[in-house]
Amino acid sequence: MDLIEELREKAKIREEAVKRRVCKRFNAKVKSRVFDEADLVWLMRIKARKDSTQGKLAPNWEGSFRIVENL
Repeated sequence: MDLIEELREKAKIREEAVKRRVCKRFNAKVKSRVFDEADLVWLMRIKARKDSTQGKLAPNWEGSFRIVENL
């Protein structure tokens, strides 16, 4: 029984290490951005919201929106 607990503990430690590595690698590609009030921003369109009549030439961005409140 002691060996089973020890194996579970080692597996848990290994799992946490793998999760940290994956998180670190993913977050390395993320660019943090700071927006202030009154900044103009664009909203990225998803395929479900694109106009199907324009086909593949439909714009990927919409609007220019002004930030009202910074949370």
